[in-house]
Amino acid sequence: MIKDSTSYPVISRSVYLIIILCLLLIPAVSQAQSMGYDAVLANDSVPQGESTVLQVRFTNCDPATLPKILEIEGLTVSYQGQNQSSNSTFANGRLTTAVTKIYQFNVTPQQEGTFVIPPIESKIQGKTYKTQALR
Repeated sequence: MIKDSTSYPVISRSVYLIIILCLLLIPAVSQAQSMGYDAVLANDSVPQGESTVLQVRFTNCDPATLPKILEIEGLTVSYQGQNQSSNSTFANGRLTTAVTKIYQFNVTPQQEGTFVIPPIESKIQGKTYKTQALR
């Protein structure tokens, strides 16, 4: 007995398209992202008694502890909390996602003058990293 080759089940074109899209997207998801660590001040100049925000940011990494800000004569630095943001980008056939943890501190000058916030150290994955000093 000869079987007819048309007896196989027919799959619609939309199912084929879905399968092809899934196969194309699997290698596009990128997990290995570069790590980033920095500190920024919202304002470079702040009148005495007013505050500005200092952000210590960790991108694609987790600090072992809360970043420690050294005491600076003439400045009051107080921890305000933590938040997290996520940014996904699809470019050149690759999906990249960056997750940033932000630790916020209020910085208030108690006297007039120019202040330098020394480098902020943090331990990340067993290594110690430092930010740049801030003015």
